[in-house]
Amino acid sequence: MLFLLLYLLWVFFNAHVTVEILLIGLLAVGCVWLLSLRMLDLTPGEDFRRLRFLPRAVSYLFYLLKEVIFAALSVMRRIWTPGQPDSSLADFDPSLRTNMGRIILADSITLTPGTITVESEEGHFQVHCLEQASGQDLDSNEMLRRVRRLEGGQA
Repeated sequence: MLFLLLYLLWVFFNAHVTVEILLIGLLAVGCVWLLSLRMLDLTPGEDFRRLRFLPRAVSYLFYLLKEVIFAALSVMRRIWTPGQPDSSLADFDPSLRTNMGRIILADSITLTPGTITVESEEGHFQVHCLEQASGQDLDSNEMLRRVRRLEGGQA
């Protein structure tokens, strides 16, 4: 997977395709790929098995982009509406199996306007929410379900 992504970037950044560019790219990307595998302690087979994870990751990125846009609009509405803020701190345990899943969830919460991950320790999250309603269903919301699906797709 990494090899393919690096090679596509090579071709994209060269802006035109010739036989020389393609061959030099194969050599350069091959060296970078092998070095990366060594540094990440992966085998080539493990890297290619991660290709099945790619559709879920792309789907999650589009979902996250949509959530960021809707949350930004909600925060703008909140700013322009007079009244006292009803922010709160919400605690929850997402029950994620991997550190990567916890990192993705914490970063996704923080990227979404109106929420920020204050603390993430030993699988326990504390989130500051601009609107109290945002913290009501953190342990059963769509973002958490999607991160769990991502976690299930990791090799």
